Amino acid sequence: MAEGHKYSTKKKSVIMAILCFIYVLWGISYSLPVPFFPREALKRGLSLFEIGVIFAMYPFAVFITSPLWAILLPTIGTQYMFWAGITVEGGCTILLGTLTYMTNKVTFLVMAILIRFVEGIGASIQAIAIESTIIIIYRDRIASAKGFVEIFQGLGYAIGPLIGAGLYHVGGFFLPFAAIGGITILAGTFTTYILPKITDKHVTPWKSMIKLLKHFYLLLICLGIFIQVSGQTFIETNYSIRLTVFHVGVVKAAAILLISAACYATVGIIIGFASDHFGYRKFILSGLLLIGIGLQIIASFPYLNIKAQLWHFLVGTGLYGVGAGAIMMPASAEMVRFASANNIGDDLGVYSSVAGIFKASQSLGMICGPSVGSSLTSITAVGFAWASSPHSQQLPLFQFLIYACYILYEMKCMAKKSIKLIDEYGKYEELTNVIETDEDDDPSPTTEGANMNVVNLKSIDNMDVKEDKSHLKCNDFTSKLVKDGDGGDCTTTVVHRPRVICRSSKFNRFIDNHLTILKRSYWPTPWLINSHQQTMLRVLLQRNPEFTYSREELTTDDGGLIYLDWSEGPNSKEYAIEDKPTVLILPGLTGDSHVNYVKQLVELTNLQGYRAVVFNNRGLGGAPLQTPRTFCPPYCSDVELIVNHVKKKYQNAPLAAVGVSLGGIILLNYLAKDQAAKPIIAAFVSSVGWDISKSMRSLEQPINQLLYNRHCTRRLQKMFKKNKEYLRSVEDQYSFNLDKVYSANSMRQIDQYYKLPVFGYDSIEEYYAAGSPARKLRNLTTPVLCINAADDPFSPSDAIPVNKCDSTAPLALVVTKYGGHIGFMEGALPFGPTFSDKLAAQFIHSVFKYQHELA
Repeated sequence: MAEGHKYSTKKKSVIMAILCFIYVLWGISYSLPVPFFPREALKRGLSLFEIGVIFAMYPFAVFITSPLWAILLPTIGTQYMFWAGITVEGGCTILLGTLTYMTNKVTFLVMAILIRFVEGIGASIQAIAIESTIIIIYRDRIASAKGFVEIFQGLGYAIGPLIGAGLYHVGGFFLPFAAIGGITILAGTFTTYILPKITDKHVTPWKSMIKLLKHFYLLLICLGIFIQVSGQTFIETNYSIRLTVFHVGVVKAAAILLISAACYATVGIIIGFASDHFGYRKFILSGLLLIGIGLQIIASFPYLNIKAQLWHFLVGTGLYGVGAGAIMMPASAEMVRFASANNIGDDLGVYSSVAGIFKASQSLGMICGPSVGSSLTSITAVGFAWASSPHSQQLPLFQFLIYACYILYEMKCMAKKSIKLIDEYGKYEELTNVIETDEDDDPSPTTEGANMNVVNLKSIDNMDVKEDKSHLKCNDFTSKLVKDGDGGDCTTTVVHRPRVICRSSKFNRFIDNHLTILKRSYWPTPWLINSHQQTMLRVLLQRNPEFTYSREELTTDDGGLIYLDWSEGPNSKEYAIEDKPTVLILPGLTGDSHVNYVKQLVELTNLQGYRAVVFNNRGLGGAPLQTPRTFCPPYCSDVELIVNHVKKKYQNAPLAAVGVSLGGIILLNYLAKDQAAKPIIAAFVSSVGWDISKSMRSLEQPINQLLYNRHCTRRLQKMFKKNKEYLRSVEDQYSFNLDKVYSANSMRQIDQYYKLPVFGYDSIEEYYAAGSPARKLRNLTTPVLCINAADDPFSPSDAIPVNKCDSTAPLALVVTKYGGHIGFMEGALPFGPTFSDKLAAQFIHSVFKYQHELA
């Protein structure tokens, strides 16, 4: 939505003129109290830290409210938001002058904090409106427009201290604030009639903001803005005290600050025009380097014991002004460019989001600069020079290196990657929101199915399929289907409809008719988008239902001990006790009936009026090991024993199963063991590792090794250590090395040293191949619904068997972009059932109620 062409050159010129005047007022209002306010505050008995807190209130309000105004702007409109903001800011500027009548220290401090906070809210509102207006009207020359208006803001910064000092000497503390505040309100009222009223109620800026913030590169730009502004505000709030070392008075100190503002304003317009022509990144990179060098010179290189000279301060502030301009002018334009280039959007929602992110980053720097800097300066042993060292020696130059490395990485590495992010199987980002039907099946989707974008392969021309027509090449499948309107480009969509792949027409119809949850969007928790957050924080955030199990002990044919934990739930009016449907739940690796994700499933099962039984693997749930055989992916004899036992116990009760992670792998391997009928009428599996070799390689990546692999290895070792005496007694008989098991650093080593000899496999490759369910899907006769997240660190997306869903196998794959491993948390407060839990509950309920449709 680039609407600059809608405004004539004359209209643009008038708008630019009035914006320049507003920017002058902004600069004056902000820098007005710099030369005299700290000294007046010191007279009231305030400390330098308290002065820093007062100055920080303004940006603090901007920081916490900018995202809100960015979200509201498309609905309210730029014109009304600007008027509201500038009126509030002007009124608060006048109120600041009334602090002169407050002689009590506490009263002065409290009122100053409150007034500055409300003033910051007003500034936030008008800043979002003005930034968005500039981006829309001057869409193709954003940096040039910002450079031009920044000249006038720089002029305001430059003359603000002079005006403030002059009016202070003429009329005291009240006059500077009263004069500038009154002018601001009058100018704002006039400007409101000149600015265009821009609204767009069809965009969703909060979605645009989430999409922007999930990109590392955008976070780098925000960090650069933060670093620049924190250094700048540190200088502004402490320079007058610093210059007392050189016996510089108030008026001269204000004049010296003119150097930085003049450099910022003069260079700004040049950088704006140049960056629009030559690109934005190189200027941002140069700016980071310049502010780092400038701050070192301002501090007079304290680590070199060089005597501080006034010219150090003059040269350093000049360099800092140039560097600040090089960062701030192209920053917004670069964010807009990035959003457009990465299909995030090019509309008012994106523009207001960029403005909100920019102001939030800027204001965060304005918080840290005065508060932290003033606190350090007030410490005698630290002083101004050493207080500026963290800024000069670390942050700008460190950010310069990170930014440079990212650009080099993108140029050298990312450019070499294929646009297609898939290999033989395909990756989620290219899957469309469809249920696919095989051309040999019923081609007529139901009316409701149209809402789910059910697609018949016959309607897709020139589709490249394998000779037997039962498998579709994933690359062609994903590239030829038309994107649906709900999710848009799924490489950038956070809130999205799950992708469903199924080639059995009978199962398609069942899903379409009964699983309404798949017709709505999955809303990942906004602050838990990252896969590691979803994976690791579920155990902390999800509630752990309280109820009591009834335990049953079973002995296997080889003497092993298994615990079954039953939960009957409330009596059902629909079913007699002996006929009540039963759900068998298989936990993940080292999980048992007491982990929260299992108890959530048990609770949901009981609430629907069904019986739940949890299968605790050998050695888990408190059961001691009585055989060296524990559990592993290809070993499904124990599951077969349990299924037959449950079915024998309740012969008339229908039986379904839910498997999570490893439990899902074992369940799939059991169901695909052969094509014989199973007592289970349907199954649901979550976060399954389809190809164990690929799962292990993923878990052996550095970050995954640190976060998950070692943790899972330690959990397995803990189980072995609990049964140390027994395992030592059979160590030689089964040819495993317990000492190597205890010293293992990965699950692959556990498999190598223990699982292979105990379960009789010759190689790790043979073992992993035998345990990978993706190789056995054609044998399925039981309907199975599977859900995976494309960002699951345990099950990489290229292992999801989207091209192995045989038309004869009743298998459906549900893929979400986010969710991690056994995560799938959604909503702002993710304490209740997850998206996966709800899908499982709805599927199981539909299976029991409409099982005749699957027969």
